[in-house]
Amino acid sequence: MTVLLSIALAEIMPLRPVEAQLRPDRPTPGTPLTIEALTASSREDVAVNKNLALSRDGTLASVFLKIDLPSLTSFMVQDGITDINAPAAQAYLHQLYAALDALIAQAQQRIPGLIVTHRLDLIIGSVSLSAPVIHLDQLRWLPNVVEVINDRIERIETYRTPAFIGATTAWNRGGGSAFAGESVIFGVLNSGVWPEHPSFSDPDPLGKPYAPPPPAPGNSGGLRACNFGSTTLGDAPFTCHNKLMGSYRFMTAYDFFVGTEPDEFRSGHDDDEHGTHTASTAAGNRGVPASDGSRGFGIISGIAPRAYIVNYKVCGELGCFTTDSAAPCSR
Repeated sequence: MTVLLSIALAEIMPLRPVEAQLRPDRPTPGTPLTIEALTASSREDVAVNKNLALSRDGTLASVFLKIDLPSLTSFMVQDGITDINAPAAQAYLHQLYAALDALIAQAQQRIPGLIVTHRLDLIIGSVSLSAPVIHLDQLRWLPNVVEVINDRIERIETYRTPAFIGATTAWNRGGGSAFAGESVIFGVLNSGVWPEHPSFSDPDPLGKPYAPPPPAPGNSGGLRACNFGSTTLGDAPFTCHNKLMGSYRFMTAYDFFVGTEPDEFRSGHDDDEHGTHTASTAAGNRGVPASDGSRGFGIISGIAPRAYIVNYKVCGELGCFTTDSAAPCSR
């Protein structure tokens, strides 16, 4: 089973260690990082600091703590292991769990006010947390910590179409769009999706139903969450099916450092259509009429129209925190 993870983020740059340097008032990517207190008067002020994710009052920062053990994925690649359930992989995963547990215990003991936001064992081999800015330097001296890496918020942008990248030629070689992406699971990490959109219907608009998806590995009964619906007006419940087979919301850092507006959906529902656009471009159904409500633009299709989709909402109105975006990859 092929698993695709699409992280639809803009301006991705290499993550850098935290450094105690002065910061310009309005930094741009590449400028030095600060650990000085910052007074942020709005959500936009929090988001504009591209080098360090700070709370509104500037007292807390969001970072990764990388330990001196590789992630499970790196370990498997190094040892030529292809099955995550292989005894060697599971034994290493237990070793990694123990190391992360020990790190969390030490960090919480030494630094008051520290909050763990995510555990990242499948990728990176780290934990993410929010910690008082005045104690950031202490994090690098914790046992087994080899690097303290900044969290940051990224802006979301749009992508391109199947015809532009030559996907239609690939379809013809594989039997046509009716089979393109069959049995592939596409995980979209973005601003959520609008599940009622015809790009995500089952059957597809041409009437071809989807086969039941494989069970979720590691989950009891192989079940997946279907996180749609909240008390926010317009955020209606939705039942997942064999095309859109699961939905999750990973926005711990965003909720803590930026916060959602009253009209923002607190579920997997898409607030600004970017995630819906990206998911439908990558794996939306074939045969979908496109319209702006007053005129039609023809029939559209995703690049892998027969792929399954799992929605991971990691982005809010102002963007996507790196720690939140990494968290679904450890599921």
